[in-house]
Amino acid sequence: LAYDYLELSKHENCWSSDVVESVNVNIKLLNTMRSVVESKEGIFNLVVVPGGWAFNNQNTRGRQHKAYNILPGVKISQIGLVSKLKDKNFSVIDIESMLENYTDLGEDYLYFAADGHWTENAHKIIGENILTYIEK
Repeated sequence: LAYDYLELSKHENCWSSDVVESVNVNIKLLNTMRSVVESKEGIFNLVVVPGGWAFNNQNTRGRQHKAYNILPGVKISQIGLVSKLKDKNFSVIDIESMLENYTDLGEDYLYFAADGHWTENAHKIIGENILTYIEK
């Protein structure tokens, strides 16, 4: 699982053929959904949610679990996937970019240490930022 996320943090030219195929299939499905939503005069936005390992000082114990084994100091971003989606003209709400300016406020400030779920702080930051999209 962590390897897939690590791969999606890179530029698409660095993805394995399996990841490229998976992303392309999902983009086709997303295009179908977007067409349906827009045909009903709706707005189609994708929300990309970062895992607890997205920032090196968050989810400090969970990232070290044997299922993930992500070393301290390692950041696993979704920038590659977000870039690909934007290149395909999707409107992307990137939660990672909302949170990245708050990682210096303390260890496990945004994600609980053990399970990688958002803390109250992260919920508040995300909620305030999402409102800017709703109010447009």
